[in-house]
Amino acid sequence: MISAQLRKSFFCLFSKKTASISSLTVSHLSSPLPLHFLFTTVAKPQPCENVSDKNCNSIALFLKENGFSDTQLEKVMKVRQRQLSNASLEKSIKPKFDVFRDFGFSSAQIAKVITRDPTILCYSASKRIYPSVRFLLDLFGDIDQVVKVLVKTGWFFSTDVKKNLSPNIELLKSHGLSMERILLLLSFFPRTLLTTTERLKRGVDKVEGLGVDASCKMYIYCLWASVSMSNEVWDSKMQTLMSLGFTKDDILKAFATMPIVLTVSPAKIKRNVEAILATNRYTISSITSHPAMLCFSLEKRLKPRLRILQILESEKRIKQWPSLSAVYAYTDLRFHECFIGPYPKLFKGINPPTSRKKKEISQNNP
Repeated sequence: MISAQLRKSFFCLFSKKTASISSLTVSHLSSPLPLHFLFTTVAKPQPCENVSDKNCNSIALFLKENGFSDTQLEKVMKVRQRQLSNASLEKSIKPKFDVFRDFGFSSAQIAKVITRDPTILCYSASKRIYPSVRFLLDLFGDIDQVVKVLVKTGWFFSTDVKKNLSPNIELLKSHGLSMERILLLLSFFPRTLLTTTERLKRGVDKVEGLGVDASCKMYIYCLWASVSMSNEVWDSKMQTLMSLGFTKDDILKAFATMPIVLTVSPAKIKRNVEAILATNRYTISSITSHPAMLCFSLEKRLKPRLRILQILESEKRIKQWPSLSAVYAYTDLRFHECFIGPYPKLFKGINPPTSRKKKEISQNNP
Protein backbone atom coordinates (compact mmCIF):
# COMPACT_ATOMS: atom_id res chain seq x y z
CA MET A 1 0.00 0.00 0.00
CA ILE A 2 1.22 3.48 -0.77
CA SER A 3 2.74 5.37 2.15
CA ALA A 4 0.97 8.25 3.90
CA GLN A 5 3.83 10.58 2.99
CA LEU A 6 3.52 9.76 -0.71
CA ARG A 7 -0.26 10.16 -0.53
CA LYS A 8 0.25 13.59 1.03
CA SER A 9 2.61 14.53 -1.81
CA PHE A 10 0.01 13.66 -4.39
CA PHE A 11 -2.77 15.50 -2.60
CA CYS A 12 -0.46 18.53 -2.72
CA LEU A 13 0.34 17.84 -6.37
CA PHE A 14 -3.28 17.71 -7.45
CA SER A 15 -4.57 20.60 -5.36
CA LYS A 16 -5.02 23.89 -7.11
CA LYS A 17 -4.89 27.26 -5.40
CA THR A 18 -6.96 30.10 -6.73
CA ALA A 19 -5.70 33.57 -6.02
CA SER A 20 -8.35 36.13 -5.26
CA ILE A 21 -8.08 39.38 -7.13
CA SER A 22 -9.68 42.42 -5.61
CA SER A 23 -11.65 44.60 -7.99
CA LEU A 24 -11.45 48.35 -8.08
CA THR A 25 -13.86 50.88 -9.47
CA VAL A 26 -13.00 54.47 -10.20
CA SER A 27 -16.11 56.60 -10.29
CA HIS A 28 -17.34 60.16 -10.04
CA LEU A 29 -14.21 61.59 -11.66
CA SER A 30 -15.88 64.96 -11.84
CA SER A 31 -15.94 65.09 -8.04
CA PRO A 32 -14.09 68.01 -6.43
CA LEU A 33 -12.56 65.63 -3.88
CA PRO A 34 -8.77 65.17 -4.01
CA LEU A 35 -7.63 62.31 -6.24
CA HIS A 36 -6.55 60.02 -3.41
CA PHE A 37 -10.16 59.90 -2.21
CA LEU A 38 -11.36 58.64 -5.60
CA PHE A 39 -9.83 55.19 -5.17
CA THR A 40 -11.41 52.63 -2.87
CA THR A 41 -8.68 50.04 -2.44
CA VAL A 42 -7.17 48.38 0.59
CA ALA A 43 -3.89 50.17 0.00
CA LYS A 44 -4.84 53.73 -0.95
CA PRO A 45 -2.32 56.00 -2.68
CA GLN A 46 -0.75 58.36 -0.22
CA PRO A 47 -1.87 62.01 -0.49
CA CYS A 48 0.55 64.24 -2.35
CA GLU A 49 2.30 66.76 -0.19
CA ASN A 50 2.50 70.40 -1.30
CA VAL A 51 1.02 69.66 -4.74
CA SER A 52 -2.19 70.58 -6.46
CA ASP A 53 -4.92 67.94 -6.11
CA LYS A 54 -6.98 69.96 -8.56
CA ASN A 55 -4.24 69.65 -11.19
CA CYS A 56 -4.00 65.91 -10.53
CA ASN A 57 -7.77 65.58 -10.92
CA SER A 58 -7.74 67.42 -14.24
CA ILE A 59 -5.16 64.98 -15.62
CA ALA A 60 -7.20 62.03 -14.35
CA LEU A 61 -10.29 63.40 -16.10
CA PHE A 62 -8.30 63.91 -19.31
CA LEU A 63 -7.08 60.30 -19.26
CA LYS A 64 -10.59 59.04 -18.58
CA GLU A 65 -11.99 61.07 -21.45
CA ASN A 66 -9.29 59.67 -23.75
CA GLY A 67 -10.16 56.03 -23.38
CA PHE A 68 -8.52 54.91 -20.13
CA SER A 69 -10.52 52.31 -18.23
CA ASP A 70 -10.94 52.56 -14.45
CA THR A 71 -8.27 49.89 -13.94
CA GLN A 72 -5.82 51.57 -16.32
CA LEU A 73 -6.40 54.97 -14.73
CA GLU A 74 -5.88 53.57 -11.24
CA LYS A 75 -2.53 52.07 -12.23
CA VAL A 76 -1.24 55.21 -13.93
CA MET A 77 -2.19 57.51 -11.08
CA LYS A 78 -0.88 55.22 -8.36
CA VAL A 79 2.50 54.85 -10.06
CA ARG A 80 3.02 58.47 -11.07
CA GLN A 81 0.61 60.51 -8.94
CA ARG A 82 3.27 62.77 -7.44
CA GLN A 83 4.89 63.63 -10.78
CA LEU A 84 1.55 64.13 -12.53
CA SER A 85 0.36 66.43 -9.76
CA ASN A 86 3.17 68.79 -10.73
CA ALA A 87 2.74 68.33 -14.49
CA SER A 88 1.00 70.73 -16.80
CA LEU A 89 -1.90 69.14 -18.66
CA GLU A 90 -1.62 71.54 -21.59
CA LYS A 91 2.16 71.77 -21.87
CA SER A 92 3.27 68.31 -20.78
CA ILE A 93 0.54 65.66 -20.99
CA LYS A 94 -1.45 66.61 -24.08
CA PRO A 95 1.64 66.97 -26.37
CA LYS A 96 2.54 63.34 -25.65
CA PHE A 97 -0.91 62.21 -26.72
CA ASP A 98 -0.62 64.36 -29.83
CA VAL A 99 2.60 62.56 -30.82
CA PHE A 100 0.95 59.16 -30.57
CA ARG A 101 -2.14 60.33 -32.46
CA ASP A 102 -0.05 61.89 -35.22
CA PHE A 103 1.56 58.49 -35.78
CA GLY A 104 -1.88 56.89 -36.05
CA PHE A 105 -2.27 55.29 -32.61
CA SER A 106 -5.87 54.78 -31.49
CA SER A 107 -7.04 55.90 -28.05
CA ALA A 108 -7.14 52.26 -26.90
CA GLN A 109 -3.56 51.70 -28.10
CA ILE A 110 -2.30 54.85 -26.37
CA ALA A 111 -3.96 53.79 -23.12
CA LYS A 112 -2.47 50.30 -23.40
CA VAL A 113 1.08 51.59 -24.00
CA ILE A 114 0.98 54.21 -21.23
CA THR A 115 -0.56 51.80 -18.72
CA ARG A 116 2.27 49.35 -19.35
CA ASP A 117 4.75 52.01 -18.24
CA PRO A 118 3.19 55.22 -16.84
CA THR A 119 6.70 56.72 -16.70
CA ILE A 120 6.14 57.52 -20.39
CA LEU A 121 4.13 60.54 -19.24
CA CYS A 122 7.29 61.91 -17.61
CA TYR A 123 9.47 61.71 -20.74
CA SER A 124 9.96 64.46 -23.28
CA ALA A 125 7.51 64.28 -26.19
CA SER A 126 10.07 65.62 -28.68
CA LYS A 127 13.32 64.12 -27.35
CA ARG A 128 12.13 60.64 -26.32
CA ILE A 129 8.63 59.66 -27.43
CA TYR A 130 8.70 60.95 -31.00
CA PRO A 131 12.15 59.56 -32.00
CA SER A 132 11.48 56.21 -30.30
CA VAL A 133 8.14 55.65 -32.02
CA ARG A 134 9.55 56.92 -35.33
CA PHE A 135 12.47 54.47 -35.15
CA LEU A 136 10.24 51.50 -34.31
CA LEU A 137 7.77 52.35 -37.07
CA ASP A 138 10.62 52.55 -39.56
CA LEU A 139 11.73 49.08 -38.44
CA PHE A 140 8.36 47.32 -38.34
CA GLY A 141 6.25 49.46 -40.66
CA ASP A 142 3.16 48.51 -38.68
CA ILE A 143 1.57 50.31 -35.72
CA ASP A 144 0.02 47.15 -34.26
CA GLN A 145 3.45 45.52 -34.09
CA VAL A 146 4.96 48.63 -32.51
CA VAL A 147 2.22 48.57 -29.86
CA LYS A 148 3.01 44.93 -29.07
CA VAL A 149 6.69 45.79 -28.60
CA LEU A 150 5.98 48.83 -26.43
CA VAL A 151 3.63 46.80 -24.25
CA LYS A 152 6.43 44.26 -23.73
CA THR A 153 8.64 46.92 -22.18
CA GLY A 154 8.64 50.67 -21.71
CA TRP A 155 12.44 50.82 -21.83
CA PHE A 156 12.32 52.20 -25.36
CA PHE A 157 11.48 55.64 -24.00
CA SER A 158 14.13 55.64 -21.29
CA THR A 159 17.04 55.74 -23.70
CA ASP A 160 18.11 57.06 -27.09
CA VAL A 161 16.71 54.13 -29.08
CA LYS A 162 18.39 54.92 -32.37
CA LYS A 163 21.78 55.48 -30.74
CA ASN A 164 21.68 52.33 -28.61
CA LEU A 165 19.62 49.95 -30.75
CA SER A 166 21.25 50.53 -34.14
CA PRO A 167 24.72 49.22 -33.13
CA ASN A 168 23.12 46.08 -31.66
CA ILE A 169 21.17 45.43 -34.85
CA GLU A 170 24.33 45.84 -36.93
CA LEU A 171 26.20 43.49 -34.59
CA LEU A 172 23.63 40.72 -35.04
CA LYS A 173 23.53 41.25 -38.82
CA SER A 174 27.32 40.90 -38.94
CA HIS A 175 26.95 37.50 -37.23
CA GLY A 176 24.55 36.24 -39.87
CA LEU A 177 21.17 36.95 -38.27
CA SER A 178 18.61 38.10 -40.81
CA MET A 179 16.60 41.29 -40.29
CA GLU A 180 13.46 39.18 -40.09
CA ARG A 181 14.89 37.23 -37.14
CA ILE A 182 16.18 40.43 -35.52
CA LEU A 183 12.67 41.89 -35.60
CA LEU A 184 11.39 38.64 -34.11
CA LEU A 185 13.93 38.99 -31.30
CA LEU A 186 12.86 42.61 -30.79
CA SER A 187 9.21 41.55 -30.65
CA PHE A 188 9.62 38.72 -28.14
CA PHE A 189 12.66 39.83 -26.12
CA PRO A 190 13.08 43.61 -26.58
CA ARG A 191 15.32 43.98 -23.52
CA THR A 192 17.88 41.69 -25.16
CA LEU A 193 18.39 44.29 -27.89
CA LEU A 194 18.17 47.22 -25.51
CA THR A 195 21.17 46.02 -23.52
CA THR A 196 24.64 47.44 -24.10
CA THR A 197 26.47 46.37 -27.24
CA GLU A 198 29.28 44.98 -25.08
CA ARG A 199 26.90 42.71 -23.16
CA LEU A 200 25.12 41.62 -26.34
CA LYS A 201 28.50 40.74 -27.88
CA ARG A 202 29.31 38.55 -24.86
CA GLY A 203 25.95 36.83 -25.29
CA VAL A 204 26.62 36.18 -28.97
CA ASP A 205 30.04 34.73 -28.12
CA LYS A 206 28.51 32.37 -25.52
CA VAL A 207 25.91 31.07 -27.95
CA GLU A 208 28.38 30.61 -30.78
CA GLY A 209 30.83 29.04 -28.33
CA LEU A 210 28.31 26.24 -27.81
CA GLY A 211 28.01 25.79 -31.55
CA VAL A 212 24.55 27.31 -32.06
CA ASP A 213 24.44 28.81 -35.54
CA ALA A 214 22.51 31.97 -36.45
CA SER A 215 20.46 29.87 -38.90
CA CYS A 216 19.14 27.73 -36.01
CA LYS A 217 15.47 28.40 -35.27
CA MET A 218 16.22 28.55 -31.54
CA TYR A 219 19.10 31.03 -31.93
CA ILE A 220 17.18 34.08 -30.69
CA TYR A 221 15.94 32.14 -27.65
CA CYS A 222 19.48 30.99 -26.92
CA LEU A 223 20.70 34.58 -27.26
CA TRP A 224 17.98 35.82 -24.89
CA ALA A 225 18.99 33.23 -22.29
CA SER A 226 22.70 33.98 -22.57
CA VAL A 227 22.30 37.77 -22.40
CA SER A 228 20.02 37.49 -19.36
CA MET A 229 22.83 36.18 -17.14
CA SER A 230 26.32 37.33 -16.20
CA ASN A 231 29.49 35.50 -17.22
CA GLU A 232 29.86 34.21 -13.66
CA VAL A 233 26.35 32.71 -13.60
CA TRP A 234 26.80 31.25 -17.09
CA ASP A 235 30.12 29.62 -16.15
CA SER A 236 28.60 28.25 -12.93
CA LYS A 237 25.84 26.49 -14.88
CA MET A 238 28.29 25.10 -17.41
CA GLN A 239 30.47 23.72 -14.61
CA THR A 240 27.46 22.24 -12.84
CA LEU A 241 26.33 20.38 -15.94
CA MET A 242 29.81 19.08 -16.71
CA SER A 243 30.33 17.92 -13.13
CA LEU A 244 27.15 15.86 -13.49
CA GLY A 245 28.52 14.10 -16.56
CA PHE A 246 27.24 16.26 -19.42
CA THR A 247 29.57 16.75 -22.37
CA LYS A 248 29.71 19.92 -24.43
CA ASP A 249 27.61 18.19 -27.10
CA ASP A 250 25.05 17.21 -24.46
CA ILE A 251 24.80 20.80 -23.27
CA LEU A 252 24.51 22.07 -26.84
CA LYS A 253 21.69 19.63 -27.58
CA ALA A 254 19.79 20.56 -24.44
CA PHE A 255 20.37 24.30 -24.87
CA ALA A 256 19.42 24.36 -28.56
CA THR A 257 16.26 22.35 -27.84
CA MET A 258 15.12 24.28 -24.77
CA PRO A 259 17.19 27.47 -24.15
CA ILE A 260 15.23 28.33 -21.02
CA VAL A 261 16.88 25.43 -19.16
CA LEU A 262 19.97 27.57 -18.67
CA THR A 263 17.93 30.14 -16.78
CA VAL A 264 17.37 27.49 -14.08
CA SER A 265 19.61 27.84 -11.02
CA PRO A 266 22.67 25.54 -10.73
CA ALA A 267 21.28 24.12 -7.46
CA LYS A 268 17.98 23.13 -9.09
CA ILE A 269 19.77 21.66 -12.10
CA LYS A 270 21.89 19.53 -9.78
CA ARG A 271 18.94 18.33 -7.66
CA ASN A 272 16.79 17.36 -10.63
CA VAL A 273 19.55 15.61 -12.55
CA GLU A 274 20.71 13.64 -9.51
CA ALA A 275 17.16 12.52 -8.70
CA ILE A 276 16.57 11.29 -12.24
CA LEU A 277 19.91 9.50 -12.51
CA ALA A 278 19.45 7.90 -9.05
CA THR A 279 16.59 5.78 -10.44
CA ASN A 280 19.06 3.96 -12.69
CA ARG A 281 16.31 3.98 -15.30
CA TYR A 282 17.26 7.17 -17.11
CA THR A 283 20.58 8.44 -18.41
CA ILE A 284 22.25 11.71 -19.34
CA SER A 285 21.07 11.03 -22.88
CA SER A 286 17.47 10.82 -21.62
CA ILE A 287 17.83 14.23 -19.95
CA THR A 288 19.42 15.92 -22.98
CA SER A 289 16.49 14.63 -25.05
CA HIS A 290 14.04 16.05 -22.47
CA PRO A 291 15.77 19.18 -21.10
CA ALA A 292 12.46 20.76 -20.01
CA MET A 293 12.56 18.32 -17.09
CA LEU A 294 15.10 20.60 -15.42
CA CYS A 295 12.49 23.35 -15.10
CA PHE A 296 9.99 21.35 -13.04
CA SER A 297 9.69 21.12 -9.27
CA LEU A 298 11.55 18.20 -7.76
CA GLU A 299 9.40 17.91 -4.63
CA LYS A 300 5.99 18.62 -6.14
CA ARG A 301 6.25 16.75 -9.43
CA LEU A 302 9.34 14.65 -10.09
CA LYS A 303 9.79 12.84 -6.76
CA PRO A 304 6.14 11.76 -6.28
CA ARG A 305 5.96 10.43 -9.84
CA LEU A 306 9.29 8.65 -9.63
CA ARG A 307 8.12 7.01 -6.41
CA ILE A 308 4.92 5.80 -8.10
CA LEU A 309 6.95 4.21 -10.88
CA GLN A 310 9.26 2.56 -8.36
CA ILE A 311 6.26 1.03 -6.57
CA LEU A 312 4.79 -0.22 -9.84
CA GLU A 313 8.09 -1.82 -10.76
CA SER A 314 8.55 -3.46 -7.35
CA GLU A 315 5.00 -4.86 -7.56
CA LYS A 316 5.74 -6.11 -11.08
CA ARG A 317 2.98 -4.00 -12.58
CA ILE A 318 5.25 -2.50 -15.25
CA LYS A 319 8.00 -4.26 -17.17
CA GLN A 320 9.87 -1.10 -18.10
CA TRP A 321 9.73 2.56 -17.15
CA PRO A 322 8.01 4.99 -19.53
CA SER A 323 9.74 7.79 -21.40
CA LEU A 324 11.04 10.59 -19.20
CA SER A 325 8.35 12.84 -20.66
CA ALA A 326 5.75 10.90 -18.63
CA VAL A 327 7.53 11.92 -15.44
CA TYR A 328 7.48 15.66 -16.05
CA ALA A 329 5.24 16.49 -19.01
CA TYR A 330 2.08 14.47 -18.38
CA THR A 331 -0.73 16.43 -16.79
CA ASP A 332 -1.80 15.32 -13.32
CA LEU A 333 -4.93 13.76 -14.77
CA ARG A 334 -3.12 11.85 -17.51
CA PHE A 335 -0.46 10.58 -15.12
CA HIS A 336 -3.17 9.38 -12.75
CA GLU A 337 -5.05 7.64 -15.56
CA CYS A 338 -1.92 5.87 -16.79
CA PHE A 339 -0.12 4.89 -13.59
CA ILE A 340 -2.42 5.26 -10.57
CA GLY A 341 -6.03 4.74 -11.61
CA PRO A 342 -5.52 1.20 -12.99
CA TYR A 343 -4.25 0.06 -9.56
CA PRO A 344 -6.80 1.25 -6.95
CA LYS A 345 -5.80 -1.36 -4.36
CA LEU A 346 -2.16 -0.40 -4.64
CA PHE A 347 -2.76 3.33 -4.38
CA LYS A 348 -5.66 3.69 -1.98
CA GLY A 349 -6.53 7.25 -1.05
CA ILE A 350 -5.15 8.93 -4.17
CA ASN A 351 -8.14 10.28 -6.08
CA PRO A 352 -7.86 11.61 -9.62
CA PRO A 353 -7.58 15.39 -9.95
CA THR A 354 -10.73 17.12 -11.19
CA SER A 355 -10.39 18.16 -14.79
CA ARG A 356 -11.04 21.78 -15.76
CA LYS A 357 -13.92 20.69 -17.97
CA LYS A 358 -15.64 18.87 -15.11
CA LYS A 359 -15.16 21.88 -12.84
CA GLU A 360 -16.80 24.16 -15.39
CA ILE A 361 -19.76 21.77 -15.76
CA SER A 362 -20.26 21.57 -12.00
CA GLN A 363 -20.09 25.36 -11.68
CA ASN A 364 -22.65 25.86 -14.47
CA ASN A 365 -24.97 23.22 -13.02
CA PRO A 366 -25.02 23.65 -9.23
